[in-house]
Amino acid sequence: MNKAMNARDWVGHSLARRELATPAYYFNLQAIVDDIARVRALLGGNVLQEVAACPLQEMLSRLPEPERFGAITSSRGELNMVAGWDTDHAYVYLAGLTPQLTRAVLGVGHRLIVESPAQIEGLVKVRGQRKVMPLMLSVHPSLVMPGAGGHLGMLRETLMQAVARAVEYGLVIDGLALAHKGAFDSDRAIAALDGMRALATDVERQTGRAAHRLIMGEWTDILHTAQDTAPYRAVVEAGPHDEILTHVGGLSIFERAGVLVTRVVDVQPGTDGPRATCDAVVRGDFRANPALDGPRNLSRDTLGQQVTTLTGTTARDGATLGTTLSEVQVGDEIAFDGLGAYFRGFDPVVALEGKQLPALLFFDEEAADA
Repeated sequence: MNKAMNARDWVGHSLARRELATPAYYFNLQAIVDDIARVRALLGGNVLQEVAACPLQEMLSRLPEPERFGAITSSRGELNMVAGWDTDHAYVYLAGLTPQLTRAVLGVGHRLIVESPAQIEGLVKVRGQRKVMPLMLSVHPSLVMPGAGGHLGMLRETLMQAVARAVEYGLVIDGLALAHKGAFDSDRAIAALDGMRALATDVERQTGRAAHRLIMGEWTDILHTAQDTAPYRAVVEAGPHDEILTHVGGLSIFERAGVLVTRVVDVQPGTDGPRATCDAVVRGDFRANPALDGPRNLSRDTLGQQVTTLTGTTARDGATLGTTLSEVQVGDEIAFDGLGAYFRGFDPVVALEGKQLPALLFFDEEAADA
């Protein structure tokens, strides 16, 4: 099994050494850098950052240059976050592409991942004199992994229609992007790669030029899968010499590197056990990472006599954060692991009601500071 960095490996001994600011999301930048390197080593190829998984300008600007190999964005705001990156691998994937967003993509010179022939038509209508970077075509997972589902990506007939439109308008197709997220399976991963290469060959026959870029989607559990990745990596390394193969890093990269820390501000008895109100502002749909063990009390390790329900401070009488067997007292600091990706489980509306939103802090383990 691949041993991955777990948030509790650093937050427990590092953050507990000093008074914590709460409520706050703490991010360990070095953990992100290390996990990017692990994904590269396990799968081969390079890693594209999925900005939607952790859309923090403060974090992206701190990434060292080697980790800025490339990025995938899916909104105008995300596009602006990486507009200054010195990379030839900045991709934009927008299922609902408007003329305004199309102009923005053309303006920054990023590569569009095309989801339909209609997007090519829209691109041609607004391009004017702007340079259009070579296009990528979005591939539905079922084309290369029989039985796979998903609502993004083109099926074969639609994809070939997009190829025909691009050729008609003199646009270059540079490669394919697999619209896939899922758990790693060696046989399916190899089948997907073989299928993408075969599909790229078909596209090349239609366009008369190489479609040498392949984006293979994201294997979300790659850092803790029990499967051996060596057979897949061997197939990656045996590819054509001019092939540029990348994998997406979203949940797999950012999840373990973020921890929400909140402080208990009140404890009251309840019919089903104590209810502890914390200073974090969250929605009712907040969920900690189910792969970990739930909330941890950083202030004490004694067990309580009953299960304590942890709630957030909201305008709706406290949204449930989770439950704990730990004894909980006012002032205790509670940590929720695995919240580095898609972390925004709080409601911005409550800021207008005088509530305190969690801060976003980046932890420097060597300096013991955030």
